[in-house]
Amino acid sequence: MPRPLYLLQGLAQDTSDWDRVLAHLDESTPVTLIDVLTLGFDGTAFSLRRTVADLDRLITDHEAVVCGLSYGAVIAAAHAIDHQAGRHRYVLAGLQVKTGRGPGTFLRTAYPLVHQFVQISSGRRLHVWRVRSQLRMYAGLDLRDDLHRIQSPVMLVNGKLDRVHYKPVADALERIPDARAVNLRLAGHESNRSAPGQFAEALIDFAA
Repeated sequence: MPRPLYLLQGLAQDTSDWDRVLAHLDESTPVTLIDVLTLGFDGTAFSLRRTVADLDRLITDHEAVVCGLSYGAVIAAAHAIDHQAGRHRYVLAGLQVKTGRGPGTFLRTAYPLVHQFVQISSGRRLHVWRVRSQLRMYAGLDLRDDLHRIQSPVMLVNGKLDRVHYKPVADALERIPDARAVNLRLAGHESNRSAPGQFAEALIDFAA
């Protein structure tokens, strides 16, 4: 029986964006969809550490595959850093390990615009302060010095058309001790949307 899957979508997605990937998986595969937009909040306060703690409470299987895309990949990577027992496997798709100064400034100052984009792309109505809190965290992101602490097997997934994330994937591949990389042909950044069959194939192989 394959390992249970925990799937974390991107910031501008809904959990239903995994549906096309799930269509390629065996129906017997245990799957839990984690809504990343609800993690990390205590009232109006938000932090990545609290996000990781919330995720950990939701993972009820002893040996699972934790798969995140984009923002979800950042959360999954942070969970792998903090949980070094090595019992889970991690799939990090479209991972960003450090937000550059230019994109960081944009995320901090243009959050109303980004908030509208996230709502349109995800098809959801979201509180602007929640999105702003998550963007602030993402704007200051730098996981590089901690990636070597990951003791679990990691598969880094990237779309061949997503050239922006070539370098972050290369950085992560160099720093994570037990990591491999998979490039999905004709796939963009949101590879669960653009290449669901290839994404599922990679998941099946890694979860076996």
